[in-house]
Amino acid sequence: MADTSNKGRSGNKKQLPKNAFSYSGKFSSPKISGVSKDNRHIVNYEDIKMGAMVVHFQKFNAEEDVFWQPWSKHLDENPEVKEELKISAIVYCRGEDGQTEMPNAPGSEYSRRQLLCVIGEDANTPTLREEVAKTIVDNFNDFATHDNFCYP
Repeated sequence: MADTSNKGRSGNKKQLPKNAFSYSGKFSSPKISGVSKDNRHIVNYEDIKMGAMVVHFQKFNAEEDVFWQPWSKHLDENPEVKEELKISAIVYCRGEDGQTEMPNAPGSEYSRRQLLCVIGEDANTPTLREEVAKTIVDNFNDFATHDNFCYP
């Protein structure tokens, strides 16, 4: 089978389309003592109009979605957990034009996903958005065990 990846090819690397959201809200993670490089996934969150926010996971070393299919399935099977976490839907990331799906990586057939959370227009403050994002991260981390993931 021919290699269709763009790794190692200089000047021929496909560019991902630019996302419509800047994802400016990022956690400032505490340093892990004794570790030279922090290899934990990153959670980004951004408020959008009308009392909603999006939450997006990203690998520590690339602009790619993390593997969270088991947790996504768990959320779909447990609507009460989604409601508790204020997750209204799991949607695909779209480009600046609002139509183009964001591929997970150049050449990937899979699109990046994000969580759409409705928190209310009056309550949509930076403090509440951070609380919602932290609650989501805590739930994800509690679920990310060897029982649910090969590499938690």
